[in-house]
This record gives sequence, structure tokens and C-alpha cells, in this order.
Amino acid sequence: VPATSAPLCFSSSRVSPPWGGMSGRKVRSSQVRPGKPRAGGAWKVSEPLDQRGAAAGGAWSTPPAPVVGADPPFSAEEEVALLRAVRSLYDDRLKPYGRIIRKRMAEQQQPGDRRSPPEHPGGLSGRGASAGQHLRQLCEASASLRVESEEGGEYSALLTDRIPDFVDIYSDDDDYSEEFWRAVAVYFEEQADEARRANDTSAGALPGGRYASSRELLERQPPFLRGKCLGEVCKIVQLAISKRQIPGYLDGAMVPYSLSTSMAKRECAERMLTCTGSGTLGAGSDLPIADWDTALEVMRKLLMEKQTPVPLSNIKRLFRNKFNTRLSETALGHSKISGLLSDSRFGGICEVRLDTNG
Repeated sequence: VPATSAPLCFSSSRVSPPWGGMSGRKVRSSQVRPGKPRAGGAWKVSEPLDQRGAAAGGAWSTPPAPVVGADPPFSAEEEVALLRAVRSLYDDRLKPYGRIIRKRMAEQQQPGDRRSPPEHPGGLSGRGASAGQHLRQLCEASASLRVESEEGGEYSALLTDRIPDFVDIYSDDDDYSEEFWRAVAVYFEEQADEARRANDTSAGALPGGRYASSRELLERQPPFLRGKCLGEVCKIVQLAISKRQIPGYLDGAMVPYSLSTSMAKRECAERMLTCTGSGTLGAGSDLPIADWDTALEVMRKLLMEKQTPVPLSNIKRLFRNKFNTRLSETALGHSKISGLLSDSRFGGICEVRLDTNG
């Protein structure tokens, strides 16, 4: 998974349930403290415990005065651009997080306007820590905004003169009718049929990010999105991916689920076959593929040797480089590596859990 993530990790024991955001996973060979980690942590695997404790671009008739009292000072033009972006996010019912404000400012930037202060390459909408810090400083200095800290080091900039009415794009609440979801599914399957006729799985693909894909989908104006704001579309896209399995991902782009890597891996898992990185059948290496006995033994040795959390994304590499064998979750009947390591046969060896340290 739509949309932002820290590395997955994995340590040795049973898999704990996915609390909060799924920002990372690790594997380690040590006991796991009981308790619910905060949202936004990273998944880890550890040895089992014998006992467990229980935001519209409104125009300014009179531009605001330059922002003062900040270091460095900001121009009136910068604050005008900032407030235009934030107001437009309010109109879209999107909470103006710092990262989203930067995207919106980049979208609203005039084609010929590439000026930015020399001490801040890329300007407020640019990339990098300098631009991000500059933007937050401006938000904090503006009398029209109230900055609030959010989880994961993020922040939001709220207007002091408007009541928030944002869509909770992270909510799992699905208030849409089955008829609505059938229309969504039909749309994406029609996209899949066109891609197959063109013999090009990327035909009609959407950008991989939730915000970018939602913007493009809204611009296409499918009938089922008539009257919906961007905030609603972001939530619909998230639900369609996480709960409905209508779109999926292929090579970083959003595609109909029937063309996605997840679908291909699911089919491979059902047939106990290996898949390449894109989810298609393929050998990919001359190294032998680990069977269940080998997978369990190598995992046990790996965790005993490491004694520290190991990013879940590193597990296959470690199998190859240190033990000259390939770990294929689909060959062992699972479509995801996390699902494989959650199998009861790994219960006495490892545990995937959320690492609050990232």
C-alpha cells in the first residue's frame, strides 16, 4: 500500500496485529516488550515470549504586508502564495499538511515564475530540507495561520478565519453504497480491457501516490465522482486499494487490480510458483529456492546471528548473500513476505511487529 513509509522490519516470534500506520518492519532475535506501540512505528520480528502482558485559491484585493519577525524575513509574495494554496486545500476539504501545501504551491506556481530566494533553492514549493524548513517558518510567522504538530514529525497549517471541514482520508469507514463501488470496479475493469487490447499494462495507469492519482482521476471526470471534492476522492482511492482491491500497483503506478503485482503474486502463491519483482513468473536467479525446512532453519540462524532488528525488506537479500538461497513467499503459498512470516510454522522462530523507533 496508496499513500509515505519507514522501512519494514522483522524480529523473531509470532506476528503482532498491525497497530496504527504501517511505516516500517524489522526482524530481530530478542524478546518483544508487550504493549501497543504508537501509530507510525515500524514492524519488527522478534523471538517469541513465553508469557505476554496483557485545505480556494482566493485572490487578495490588498496584498498583505511583508512578514516580519522571522529569520530570515519573508516576502509578501511568498505569503500570498502560501495562503492561496492553503485556502484551496480547504476548498478541497484536504487538511493542509506541510507536504501537501508544498505540492499545491508547486501546482499553482506560474510557468514563468521560477524565482526563489538564493538561500532557499527551489523556493517554498521546492524539494529538500531547506525548502521544507523555509515553508514551515513562513507558516509559523503568518498571522493568518495556526501551526499544529502532527504525528511522524509532520505539521499542519490551519487558517485562523475558517472552520475546518476536512475529509478524514485515513479513516477506514466506508459509507459508500455497493452500487457506487460496482461503478468504480466497472471503470477500472474497462481500463484493464483497454490496456490488454493495447498490449500495454501501463496504458491508462494513474500515478502511484494517493494525492497525485486522486487528482488525475478527478480530472478524468468518471460519472461516479460527479460532485466529489478532492478530499473525498483521496479517501475513495484509499478505500478502493485497502479494502476493495479495485486498483493495485504495478512498477510504481496505480493500475486495475487484475493487472497489478498483487494479483500476479496471489496467482503465483495459489500455484506455489515463484514470481519476479514485478509479480510475473520467472526464475530470476540460479540460487536454489528455499523450501519450508530450509526457510525455517535459515531464519533461525539469521536471527540468532543478528541479535538486532532487521528491516523486513532486507530479509530476501540476506537469504541470498549469507546463505546462498532464495526466499520466495509465493513458492511457499503466500502473496506477501509479511504473510509468510506470520505463518504459524514461524511461530516459534520469529515475530513481525511494529517498531516504535522506526
